[in-house]
Amino acid sequence: MHRREYEGPSGIPYSGKEFEYDLFSQVGTRDEKYLADYRAMQPAENGWLPWHKALELVKKHQPWADPANPSKDFFRELLIAVQEKLGIDTKNDPDAIQAYTAVGTPLDVFHGVDAFITMTVDGHEEIVTLDATLDSKKIEDGGKADEIVTDLPSVEDDQDGYLEAIDALAERIARRLKNQEPRSSKQAAAE
Repeated sequence: MHRREYEGPSGIPYSGKEFEYDLFSQVGTRDEKYLADYRAMQPAENGWLPWHKALELVKKHQPWADPANPSKDFFRELLIAVQEKLGIDTKNDPDAIQAYTAVGTPLDVFHGVDAFITMTVDGHEEIVTLDATLDSKKIEDGGKADEIVTDLPSVEDDQDGYLEAIDALAERIARRLKNQEPRSSKQAAAE
């Protein structure tokens, strides 16, 4: 699933888009319902949408039926780890923590967000944004998202390392959600 050294399963170079898809899946941006909603939001000539509209569009058009149960293994395992770190009882509050992909949407293209995890408590929603990248410059600069997800150990080759990477990322996400850390200044400026 996830390969080190930018290499796919057959030794072919592993692109950033493939990495994003492997982790988070993607929104069906060619789907007629998606396109109708996108056009109704009156995007700029270059396709740009303001942050709040791009977020609304993504939430409405997920590739899975339940944002509390994403279909991609990595994203589902990450969401479960975040729930555990926050002590969320998903039996009593199944929608408290949710995961959304934004790959291929204006939220990805213009706002630098490939995915995000939300926590809703007493009607108030907190969001932690994620950007999956193999680009070393973006990793150094920190990107626009709250958390950068970079090349992970392969679950097939290094299961312990893979689980440790998920645990560390989940810890950072949970801390942000729990402490309601403000959005990064880079992200606020882009909105």
